[in-house]
Amino acid sequence: MNNLPPEINRVNNNLFGGTKPAVTAAVCLLTCLLLPAPLSGLLDGVYLFLPVGLAGGAAAYALFYAVKGLGIGKFKAAALLLVCAGASAVFCRLFTSDIQKTVLSAGYIFPGAVLSAKLSAKPPAPKEIKPDLFERALQRLKQALKPFKPDDGEKPEKAAETAPVPSYPSRVSCITAMSAVLGAAFAVFMVALLIAERGGFNPSIFSDWLAEQTERIQTIISSFTMENGGETRPLYTGENLTFMVNYILLVLPAVIIVFCLISSWLSTLVFAICSLAAGFYRRFFEYGWPVKISRSSAVVFIAVYLGAMFFGRNPAVYILFANFVLILTPGFVLIGVRDTILKLADDYRRPSGILLIAASVILAFVNFMAVFVLMSFAGVVYTLFERRRNRNDRRDGDDNSVS
Repeated sequence: MNNLPPEINRVNNNLFGGTKPAVTAAVCLLTCLLLPAPLSGLLDGVYLFLPVGLAGGAAAYALFYAVKGLGIGKFKAAALLLVCAGASAVFCRLFTSDIQKTVLSAGYIFPGAVLSAKLSAKPPAPKEIKPDLFERALQRLKQALKPFKPDDGEKPEKAAETAPVPSYPSRVSCITAMSAVLGAAFAVFMVALLIAERGGFNPSIFSDWLAEQTERIQTIISSFTMENGGETRPLYTGENLTFMVNYILLVLPAVIIVFCLISSWLSTLVFAICSLAAGFYRRFFEYGWPVKISRSSAVVFIAVYLGAMFFGRNPAVYILFANFVLILTPGFVLIGVRDTILKLADDYRRPSGILLIAASVILAFVNFMAVFVLMSFAGVVYTLFERRRNRNDRRDGDDNSVS
């Protein structure tokens, strides 16, 4: 596997021997077979991506163990996964009469196969960490201001040591790859479904489908009402109704991308839990397997958010920026929540963590969506200043060791 200690052979299958990995793989196969059907009966629409993600992580572990632990070969392991997916679809067909849910219940083979393939591949040679766009701009700014700084006679600060690059694929790269494959498979499925429902392909099937969805969304939004002075009135009328309908249609691709990302993240979470249960998580992920977003993405998030605020009067510009905000928000929310919780274990940063949690609780009673906005910007701040925080932590550790 990846990132194993030097004394362990990367292709030594004895590493995966024992009862715990085998039992975990058996439980994962049962999870793939039994989980999608009941969840598909309870969930509709884009929420069907959730059982796909959960079962996909279990499938990834089962496939990985079949290749590495049993040594049956990639093609036989893929055939086993296909058989399991087919059985899952049959079970879902018995559980629900919806053919769409039946097909989608077997969709976990895509994230499962992609995640297993990426983690089973030969690890690339370690690469030198290069500063990103934000770091390079900051360095140039420091060099430009250096002549104006007074010479205080102090020694220049020692450059921070470059952290080792893990040899296994990063979690973000796995999530991105799974999301791309899952989104492409979903697009092909929707096109095939439209062609089957319309009795063949013709250019008008997409325009007809779009007109039907527009009418459907307009009916739903028109039913929203509010009370004003004891009188019930529609919440959206006229131009506001037209704008909301168009807005929902135009951000629908971003919504699907977000659910692909959430589904893929669930797959990585389930795989990590299964690896932990099998007892070899630390052998694979010696430095952990965190979600890390580049600081360039944080800068883009701030730019598009401010662009939506200041240039949002133009509907086309607002919708364009809104799509970027929707796609980037879940990742930064995850980082914001994670690092806020980690702050509680730090004596120096605990007050700010408590403040953020208190603000989130208060906002939850006012507008729950505001909590996501707060945590997303907390994640952006953590991402932008992560290296400085890590550098300060290392310096504090050196000082404590000297004392």
